Amino acid sequence: MEASSSEIRVLMDTVERWYRRYLEIGDVSSYFLFKDDLEVVDHYATLLLRQGKISDEEYFRFVTFCDEKLEMLKSELKLSDEDVREVFG
Repeated sequence: MEASSSEIRVLMDTVERWYRRYLEIGDVSSYFLFKDDLEVVDHYATLLLRQGKISDEEYFRFVTFCDEKLEMLKSELKLSDEDVREVFG
């Protein structure tokens, strides 16, 4: 199958909309909700990669974009590493 930049563009546009919405919410829970959403969309992008609908380069560009957006949200919300450390148990 042919690699399709439109597939990745749709995902990036979706992540951008989520980013703006979570920035509006503006608290630490929005960081974790965004992070969870990014994990879901990463699974979808992985599926697109395995099906040959996107290239390795497109996948890695998308993952980098998501990582940068998560860091930007953390920075914009003025959250520390301690604020976003997940503690279980």
